[in-house]
Amino acid sequence: MKEWILSVCGTVILTTVAFSVIPQGKTGKIIKSIFSIMCIAVFIKPILLLNDSEINYEFIVNNGNFFIDENYLNYVSNLKEESLSKSVYDLLHKRGFKVKNVQIDLFYNEEKLSAKSVFIRLDGANIEIETESKHIIDEVYSYLNNKIEINENIIKIDE
Repeated sequence: MKEWILSVCGTVILTTVAFSVIPQGKTGKIIKSIFSIMCIAVFIKPILLLNDSEINYEFIVNNGNFFIDENYLNYVSNLKEESLSKSVYDLLHKRGFKVKNVQIDLFYNEEKLSAKSVFIRLDGANIEIETESKHIIDEVYSYLNNKIEINENIIKIDE
């Protein structure tokens, strides 16, 4: 602790002297910025050294006060399912497909949301299901892959 106080005092004195000697202008601003960063580093050094101390982080996590609220996770999952289903519905509708509904089922996989199933029901009167289904699956997969973890094989289309 004594070393840190001496470092702070030395840095403050050095910075004060340097600020009075440094010329005004671009070079002065750069040098002042460097000294400011150096002062911040000296001030937060004890905080950075906390990692070297013997803090038992496992006790903090495993002491019984930490729990997962399954109801909240289900609530968030349901909101995400509704939001993604609406987004996929809008995406396909904009592409000219008559969509009856989109249902996306999600689950938590290692603390991440992943898709369990994606079911798209189309009004088949306006498409040829064989030729268009691969295009629809590719578009839906591409869209959802940016949002959640998904496997292309779980996307199903029905007319």
